[in-house]
Amino acid sequence: MRSQENQAYRVNSGPTGRCYVSLGHRPRTETELKHRYQISCEKLADLKSKGIAAGVYTQTTDVETEINGLMTYDRRVIKLPAEELRKFHAIVLNEE
Repeated sequence: MRSQENQAYRVNSGPTGRCYVSLGHRPRTETELKHRYQISCEKLADLKSKGIAAGVYTQTTDVETEINGLMTYDRRVIKLPAEELRKFHAIVLNEE
């Protein structure tokens, strides 16, 4: 059995019924997921101020055995709605 600190923020969705995992420390709640995405945007804004031209979020959806996406594998559940993403991206775009 997994310990409590290893439990990821899971959304019951997907075709395989397998246990989804995530690499590294995983957010356990929606609030933690939002906070971590905000921190990423703040770090990207800092890098932008130092000359970095772009940032890419490489996993827009979960995949068969990982839950790092902004949507579930089957795209039925949006983990971070567009309104939330817009708010976080405004940090990077200096539109706060």
